[in-house]
This record gives sequence, structure tokens and C-alpha cells, in this order.
Amino acid sequence: MHYTERQKQIIKMLKDGSLSVSTIADRLYVSQMTIRRDIEALKKNGTITQYRGGVALNSETLVMPIDLRENSEKNDKVLLAKKAVEFVKNGMLIFIDSSSTCFNIVPLLQGFKELQIITNSTKVLLELGDMGIRSKMCCGYHLPKERCVAGSEAEAYIKNFRFELAFISSGGYNDKQITDWSEAQTNVRRAAIESAEQTKVLMLPSKYEKDYQYVVAKTKDVDIITL
Repeated sequence: MHYTERQKQIIKMLKDGSLSVSTIADRLYVSQMTIRRDIEALKKNGTITQYRGGVALNSETLVMPIDLRENSEKNDKVLLAKKAVEFVKNGMLIFIDSSSTCFNIVPLLQGFKELQIITNSTKVLLELGDMGIRSKMCCGYHLPKERCVAGSEAEAYIKNFRFELAFISSGGYNDKQITDWSEAQTNVRRAAIESAEQTKVLMLPSKYEKDYQYVVAKTKDVDIITL
């Protein structure tokens, strides 16, 4: 799903709650007519709901699409990726999930020999293809906002492999468990953990003590990489 830069700004503003058209226009220094055009586009793709007096994000949109998340805390994500790639060795079979954090590992794989990567992320697959690294994509149903596939087919496909290393991320963690807001993504990550000799979970410091309804793993059962 493609958003203009202004539409991305509107979505970020609405993360803190509903706003009127006039307020959005004032904050972005554009006309109300311009904002109304953006709102119409966002309504059509199901991102927001308009009601008398204002607009608000739909419940599904409270979790921002990966295209919006990928530049959030970008420098920290790159630092995490550099720490994670230290565990990669030539010839490994590796799983990389569809998180915006783990995507930063991909450019750092250039130079390794005979890697094979399995992923549920279309973004990861395309990037690896451009780099000439051997990769395979899970089957499953498409999650457009996440640029990935999930579901029982994806989980079964992952369980066909025995990964030497799995890289995943998630929405939140604490000293006891790692959690996420997406049941579909959680199940894919569980399958990867089950199929991997070792799992590295890349977690930004900002995710500590954030808690969501689906448990990905117990903290003691995986290796958390953080800053």
C-alpha cells in the first residue's frame, strides 16, 4: 500500500487520537481542501474512518504498515543488525522474518558465501534477489501492510527446514516473555523458533516493557539482541 509523504504524516498524527480536518491542515500548513483529498484516499484504502467533527485511524491501522515503520528508529535498527550479523557464517541456512528491524540485516549479508535464506517477507526476498543471494519464500496468504505472507501454509513450510539461525523481531518484550499484536505473525515466528538451532530476537530498547496479547516465546528460550 503506497502512501504519500503527507499521508504518512497524517497517519502518524492520528496515532495519538482523532483530529479535525482543520487541525490537521493547520499542523501541516496546507489547505483544508488538500487534507480532504488525502482523507478521501485514506478512507478508500481502509486506513481511516471519518465521522462528524473529525477523522480517526481504523483499529487495524493502529499498527503502522511496514512502509511507515521502516524509517522509525532507523539508526538503532542498523546497529542491531550489525550486532546480529556477527553470528552469520558462510554456508548457513537462515530464516529472516518480515519485521522492519530484521530487514536491516539483509544488506549486511553481501560477501558471505553459499548462504540460503528462507523468509516470509516479500521485501527481504526482493532485496536478496538483487544481491544474488539464494533465497526462498514461504507460501501462505498475503498481508499487504506487512509485505509478507502468513497462515498455516507458511508455518508448515517453515517447519520443513532445520535452520542454523533464525532472526526475528516483535512488538514488545520484558524479562519473562516476548509478545506481539499480530496472531498471524506470532505463529510464523513460533514456527521459526521451533525449527531453528538458535534464534536471535532483535529488540529496540523502546520495546522493553511493552506488552501485547500474543506470546511469541519465553525470554529465556531465545537470545535477545538489544542496545
